[in-house]
Amino acid sequence: MELKLVYRFLRQVSDWVVDNYYSEVVVEGEENVPIHGPIIIASTHHNEMIDIAALAAKLPHRRHLAFWAKASMFKNPLGRAVMTSSGAIPVRRNPNNAANADAKVKDGASTALSTEEELAARASLFRETTLVLKNDGVVGIFPEGTSCTGWRVFQTMPGAAWAALEYTRAIQGEEGAQGVKIVPVAITYTDKSEYLSRIHIRYGEPIRLDDYVDELLAKGTDPNVAAKSVASKVTAEIEARLVQITVNAPDWEAICATKTATQILWTDEDRIPLGKWVDFNQRFVALLDDSLSGGDLSVKDRLCKYNALLHYSGIEHRALASLLPSPTSTSVLAPATVSMLTRLPLAVLKFTLFFPSLLFVLPGYFTGPLAKRLLAKPEEEEGFSQFKAIAGGLGVGANIALLFGALWRFQDAGYYAGAGASHKLGRIAQTLGVTYLGATLLMRWHNLLVKGNYKNLKLLQTYWKILRFSASRSVALDASQLESYKKPPHPVVNPFIKSKYLSDLPPHPPHPPANSSKKLLAYLFDARRDAEAALGRHLDESTGNGGLRRVMEKAGAKVPVIKGQRVFVNGNYLA
Repeated sequence: MELKLVYRFLRQVSDWVVDNYYSEVVVEGEENVPIHGPIIIASTHHNEMIDIAALAAKLPHRRHLAFWAKASMFKNPLGRAVMTSSGAIPVRRNPNNAANADAKVKDGASTALSTEEELAARASLFRETTLVLKNDGVVGIFPEGTSCTGWRVFQTMPGAAWAALEYTRAIQGEEGAQGVKIVPVAITYTDKSEYLSRIHIRYGEPIRLDDYVDELLAKGTDPNVAAKSVASKVTAEIEARLVQITVNAPDWEAICATKTATQILWTDEDRIPLGKWVDFNQRFVALLDDSLSGGDLSVKDRLCKYNALLHYSGIEHRALASLLPSPTSTSVLAPATVSMLTRLPLAVLKFTLFFPSLLFVLPGYFTGPLAKRLLAKPEEEEGFSQFKAIAGGLGVGANIALLFGALWRFQDAGYYAGAGASHKLGRIAQTLGVTYLGATLLMRWHNLLVKGNYKNLKLLQTYWKILRFSASRSVALDASQLESYKKPPHPVVNPFIKSKYLSDLPPHPPHPPANSSKKLLAYLFDARRDAEAALGRHLDESTGNGGLRRVMEKAGAKVPVIKGQRVFVNGNYLA
């Protein structure tokens, strides 16, 4: 049995990252991953390295997971040693990449050589994968081929299907060899880049390659033709299973509208049971798409407008609704101030209890955002959390090193000592043990209290913006200026994805210039009222959604009822 020390270390790091950056991780469908037997994990991939960490940390039975990894990561000796020890399998980059095609030289000899190398690399990939599966292993593959931010499963590459087929062909005639299962996995984030958001991991019903053996090995049929036919069917089945257990919308606006609808209905999204998250969101997509609610704007348009203004104002609906429960109030400062003063005593108590543990992790709150700013591409949300989580962990690690140094000096000064402390190795072991216990206690202390204090911080930031808005003289934006703030920003199209869902897309709305939130708040308040009113009316009027409404209300949703109206003229409200 191989120790795979690097993998075990990286899995422990994954445990720390997933459990400390996200506030909750719920795993369902564990019964679909057996304790033994060859398995291919075919997972969605919307959050770069965090997806890898989530699978490694939360795979049922703590089974070892061998990932397909980019071949470039194996080029230097150190990288090769790390990747090999972690059980990674080298794979060429997604063939959809235009750069791969451009890299091929156009003359015939070079093209033939490139094709020959590609076939050799493919054979090596499947040979290594088959070896892992024969050893009762689990192989992790992201069939989408790359990580992206989008509104649905865009594509499913055939790699997972071919890996399963090659293994199936390789074990024919071997007595006692087990057939491979492909387990589709959906990793769903409530807000993948946001600190203290939540993760839902669902292991779907496995696809059994034994069901395709007769067709694959049919006599009188060209083996290559049979293999291509089976690979196509298995790939289509993988995509169908992934679509079934994920949220899939017709466009980005539908995703933004659905997100805002859930925020309005629950106010605090943490109250939505994670096990129902995908189902609720998928049903909202169908409910809100192309639905009209009076006037010339659909419910989706109104929710998107509110979503965009929240984004550009830097405000969360949860914080705004906590400070201003009524969206139709003609005054904003007075109710917001009363709400803050009411919460102040408990907030001060919570922060006082939280403060010692905050000092311990404080460097991480600086190193994480700094790494994101320096290393992440601003247009690629799927890369944000990996830099924030890992760099934040390194910042906390620096404080752990300082704690070790302080304990070592205290031991030198005679403040504490134990058995074996007279020997250097004993002193090191003792100090390491005390450091580990202290760091573990402080992290648990921090994680127990951080969420409430983080919400209070968001409330304070929102109140400050309301205060500035109320104290300033409102300046109305003209229609052309305001229009650019009514559209939520779109994710960039990943060049590795070639999908029918990305063809003939309308141009993305331009990014508006940075603007002070105090100039946008009046429009934000109006957009909130319109969005809540439209959503409430639509849920009341739509036919066939009574069952959905009852299920939502049973899960804690509150359908908004707007009784009053406000009129906004030249940057001011008229009662």
